[in-house]
Amino acid sequence: MQDSSQPNETQDAGVGTGTTPAEQVADERVEQAVQNLSSLGDEPADASEGTDDVPVAEVETLPDDAEPKDAESEAAPEKKPLSMASDAARGAQESLRAGIAAFKSVREASQMHSSAREQLRSMQQELEDHTIILRHRIEVEQRYPQIVAEQTAELEEANNALLDANERAQAADAERADLESQLSIMKNRHEDELRPYRNVAESTRGRADDMARALADAKRATKSAEGSLAEATKRRDQRIAQANRTVDTAQERLRKLQSELDNAQNSEKSSPEAITRLQNELVSVTAHRDAAAADVPVVTEEMRVAVETAQTTLFDKRQAQTQAERNAEAAKKEANERRDEYDKLLKKAQEEERALSEQIKLRVTASEQAHKDASDAQTRINDAQEVLDDAEEIHATPQETIALREQVAREQADYDHQQDAVEELAENERELRRGTLKQRLILIAGIVLVIAIVIAVVVAIVMGGKS
Repeated sequence: MQDSSQPNETQDAGVGTGTTPAEQVADERVEQAVQNLSSLGDEPADASEGTDDVPVAEVETLPDDAEPKDAESEAAPEKKPLSMASDAARGAQESLRAGIAAFKSVREASQMHSSAREQLRSMQQELEDHTIILRHRIEVEQRYPQIVAEQTAELEEANNALLDANERAQAADAERADLESQLSIMKNRHEDELRPYRNVAESTRGRADDMARALADAKRATKSAEGSLAEATKRRDQRIAQANRTVDTAQERLRKLQSELDNAQNSEKSSPEAITRLQNELVSVTAHRDAAAADVPVVTEEMRVAVETAQTTLFDKRQAQTQAERNAEAAKKEANERRDEYDKLLKKAQEEERALSEQIKLRVTASEQAHKDASDAQTRINDAQEVLDDAEEIHATPQETIALREQVAREQADYDHQQDAVEELAENERELRRGTLKQRLILIAGIVLVIAIVIAVVVAIVMGGKS
């Protein structure tokens, strides 16, 4: 039934009106314009009737002394064009009315055809829906024993699967809870066991840091002692050199004075006062030389002591630095050993915890899969029960199947009748369009002419106003 109805509707949709969509749109636009001009339909008749009365009145009011023959000869050429104009106006009026009526008739026929097609589509959809339901009921009734057997077996299998999945989920959840408790206990035990090792590692690390800071201080002290020794050595050399230069200068001055004194004593021109002055100066320079010569060993000894003191200080600082290096190295080594020991124990504890965590993850995955299997099994149960309930309901209500079969038969008959009506309306619309084509074309031409006249009048008024 469904397959036979679809080709008919497709045919109606293709040849419903016998016109293209563009032509239908044009007809609708023209029809709208015609409705706006429909009020002009009665005016030409009134105008034509007025023109018919004019020549009669003029003939009746002719002067008495005019000859009838002359009157007839003068009225005849005037009455002929007026009569022709009246006839033309009446013809235009009739053409206008015929065109408007043609467009209205075509529109009404198109609307009737479209409404009938919509009703046909609605009937077809309803017929298809009821046909599908009827086929389903017939198929279920024919396969009822098989459906009951299949779905009963499916229910039993799905129930067993649901029971198994629930048991697996409960077991996985219980194991997971037990493993999580074990993991918590293990973490607490590891924390207690590792705490002393972590404290020792931290304390040795602290001592190593202290030794490193002490070594840095010792290195700075050694560097300072080296600078002090270098300064003492430099000052010693400068002081001894200065003392020796003082002695040498005094000795040179003494030789010059002795030479001057000898020259003065051997010269007859030298006065006793000059000789005495040279002698006194010689004594003073001699004393200065002797004092400078005596200061040389004193300065040498003093600077030697200063240099030795600086050397001793440097030696002590280097010894302290060496000891600080030993202490720092030992503290660092101990800290590394304690840290390695703690890291080794910590790694072992983490591996144990990680292994237990992996077991927990496996239980979680198993639980999730079991719950998913349970959900799938429940879905199977629901689907099987739904199919079984549907089969039971259809099997228990054969009268509904009979009633639906009769309803489908009625709807098929109504559909066939409506399809014939649609085809008839489509043919009527095509015939009406072909039969009124001339009137509609005349109306369109008239409207185009009126528009052209209006445009020409407007143009003439505009041009006249400009001139």
